[in-house]
This record gives sequence, C-alpha cells and structure tokens, in this order.
Amino acid sequence: MAKVKSEVKVLFREGNVYIHWNVNDEDGYGVDITGENGIGGDLIDLGGWSFGLSEEMERLSQRWFAYVVEIIQEQGSKLEEKGDHVIPQLLEHISSSPTKDEDELSLIRILVDTDMRKERMVDNTLRGIEPDVEIMKASDENSLLRVREEIERRMCDLLPFFVMLEENLDDDEVEIYMHTDNCEELGEKEYAFLKAIGISEDNSIRAICELLSIDIQFDWGMSV
Repeated sequence: MAKVKSEVKVLFREGNVYIHWNVNDEDGYGVDITGENGIGGDLIDLGGWSFGLSEEMERLSQRWFAYVVEIIQEQGSKLEEKGDHVIPQLLEHISSSPTKDEDELSLIRILVDTDMRKERMVDNTLRGIEPDVEIMKASDENSLLRVREEIERRMCDLLPFFVMLEENLDDDEVEIYMHTDNCEELGEKEYAFLKAIGISEDNSIRAICELLSIDIQFDWGMSV
C-alpha cells in the first residue's frame, strides 16, 4: 500500500483537487491527482506519474509534485476566471503531459526550464531590468577549481542526478567538461540528456555557462 509523503488540496468552486506524492516498496515513488465531481462528490482519477525507488527518483518525483501543484493552482485559477469547468479541463491538460514511462527526460527538461524561467522572473522583479549574467572570476588553477566546484553544486541543485565535472588549464585555454568517471556512472538517459544540451567529455564550458546563466572571467584577460 502506498504511503502518502505529502498532500495538497486545491479548492475550486466546483470541487476540490487533491495532489499526492506517495511511495510504496514495490512501485516506488508516484504523483497522483484526483478531483471531486462537484463539492463533496465522488473522486475522479485525473492521472499520475510513476517513478522508481532510487534516491534520484525520489528527488525527481518530489520536484515534479511541487511543479504539478503549481501548475494546477495557476491553470485552475485561470479557468475559473474564464468561467470554464475546471475538472474536465485539467483532466485534458494532464492527459496530454509527458509521463514518466514515456520519457523521463521530458520531465527533467520541463523542471529545468521552469527553474531557469523563475530565476529570470525573480531577477527582473528585483532589478526592474533584464537580468544580468552572473560573473564568476578565476585568476589561477586554485580559483578555477573553486569555480568548477560551485558549478557542480549548482548543476546538482538544478538536475535530479549528480553531475561530476573536471577542469583543465593549458596554455591559457580553460576547459570544463564531464568527468570520465561520471560518464560511466550515469544512466543512458541522463548521459543522453547532458549530451543533448551540450555537456560531454569534450570542452563544455559554453554550454554550462548558458545552462546556469553565468560567465567566467579570468584575470589574465580571457572570458567565456
């Protein structure tokens, strides 16, 4: 039997919607959505996503749960403002979303895009202008090591799996790329996802900077 790890109830005029993040020993983690057929009415299954039992899948499912809650709150409110029926529209919207079984990377892409969009929106609100690219500075091999470690930390916060990088400074050319050990440890889908966004065993510094909205500047005059 599934154990509910978290539940959110979203109230609408025509009935409540419940989003559950749960886990059981056989099927792993899951996110399920049900809605009332009228206030206090029977519950309708609106859909869900199933995940494995690994630590990475726990992180991915938890982030997907938070994302689904936010989307239902936003979409439901817009539908109510327009006078539309919320439950049938949500059912149609959810049924067209990617499922874990179809493509795990689709979920990761949505989460990454959403996180980056939120950061830019917050930055815009605080600054009142278009967000600037954050500057990271390095002056020697030791400071480049610290920059690489900070990049790793940010990528691990952004992605639901561990990314290990390696840096190299040779003849004033700076390289940051996927660590060979990490290539062997990653699953096929995770490895394919990183390759698709330009991060590989070859120099990936430009793709990394674009992903994290950063720029790396060096005291000897170089800039990525």
